[in-house]
Formats: sequence, C-alpha cells, structure tokens
Amino acid sequence: MHERRWEDERQPLTYESIWREAAWLPSGLLRRLGLLHTVAVPKAVTGHEAWLGEWWILELDHDCDIGLRRAELVQALTDPEHGLPLELHGHRDLTPGGSLGLVLLKAPDGTATLQLRYDRVDYAVTEDRAETFAAIRRRISAVTGEASLPAMPGCSATG
Repeated sequence: MHERRWEDERQPLTYESIWREAAWLPSGLLRRLGLLHTVAVPKAVTGHEAWLGEWWILELDHDCDIGLRRAELVQALTDPEHGLPLELHGHRDLTPGGSLGLVLLKAPDGTATLQLRYDRVDYAVTEDRAETFAAIRRRISAVTGEASLPAMPGCSATG
C-alpha cells in the first residue's frame, strides 16, 4: 500500500514504534475523505487517536431522519482494490432503534484499529449556519438507500 511504502522509505522522523507502525491508517483515511461525503453522508465528523495512535476514532453525527449507511462505508473502507487493509471485527447499536452505535475495523497485521462511532443528532440551525446546513442536506439527499451490516458471530446486539 502506498501509505506504508512512503512511511518505510521517506519518513525522516524517529518516534514511538507503535505510532510508526500505525501511521498508515490516518494517512489512508485522509486520502479517502471523499467517502464521508459520498458514502456515509454524516452531517458532521470529528476524530481523534487513542492508545499511542494505534486506535483511530471517527465520530459520525447524522440527522435524525437520515440513514447511517454503515455497511456502505465499511464496504468502501475494506474494498480490496481501493480501500484500506482493514477487516470488520464487530458492530453494535448502543441504543434501541440504532441511533447510537459503533463499528470496529482492524488491520489483519494488528498495527491499527479504526472505530466508527455513530450518533443521530438534531443540531439547532442558526442563521449564520443555515446555508451550510442546507448544502449538507442537499448532499445527503442525493444519496439514498442503506444496506445492513453482516451478523457478527457471538453478538446478540448487532445492527
């Protein structure tokens, strides 16, 4: 993968080996930011790292009446040709009705983990943000349908 090759060949900085081994994940996510506009369609995304960069967490906030499109995002992120070297390791809804939940993706070599956290929110639209939110709603309404994530072995609360 391009991100790992660059890291191995050109990274001049010396830093914690865990960070170095997992650095391909945030690089790969940055190269695939478009998926958050064309596949997952959240209203807002925030993210951070945890555990010395080994875990990366994206929090995807969706409108209350919009599908989460979790399966579509997982499929795009794990695509063998254009995705990242990640595998689905679990998912669950944390609230009844699936308004709050998470998806866990891990690298087969154990170098990195991506957690996608989902929530439905109803942001107050102030006058200065009305145009931005209208543009977001137009983008989201252009994407329709939602698939289901596969059932996870040993999990009773999947979604």
